[in-house]
Amino acid sequence: MSEARELQKPRGPGRPKTEWSEDLVNEICDHLATGKSLIDIGRLQGYPSSDTMYRQMARDPEFAARIARGREAGQDHEADAIIQMADMASNEDWQVVKLRIWARQWRAAKLNSKYSDKVRHVGADGGAIQLEDKTAFDARNLPPEQREALRLILASAVAQHVETQGPVLEGDYSVTEDDDA
Repeated sequence: MSEARELQKPRGPGRPKTEWSEDLVNEICDHLATGKSLIDIGRLQGYPSSDTMYRQMARDPEFAARIARGREAGQDHEADAIIQMADMASNEDWQVVKLRIWARQWRAAKLNSKYSDKVRHVGADGGAIQLEDKTAFDARNLPPEQREALRLILASAVAQHVETQGPVLEGDYSVTEDDDA
């Protein structure tokens, strides 16, 4: 493969090496905040290509975080623009406008969970949801015929569990009816 590269003619000068100044990064983020994509920005004169910006994001976590914040602001801008697009739609172009709105909504949902239709369920601390069974049941308060029906249901469930998955508890156990209770 290296021989094939050597045989190719040189491609000519590309873009100059990017100097990642604070001003350049601020300008990129400003463009993102107005709804432009990295591809749009990369096509502008004086800006690095989108490929270069993606490589820089992979190398520099701080730059990637700033780009993420710029994109988030851009999605807020796009949400405002969607309303304007919908208001300006006519009977002739409503389907085109609908497609443009859908595309922007899809992109916003992918880039910012604030605009996503997905519901995220989390616990009180932001972590996993903790489930706690607080069901209390005193079978002694049931009439005798309901206690017998419950005993049969539980005995059947325990027998089925033992057949398929083994003992429910370690050691000996049995289901009995306590007449004294």
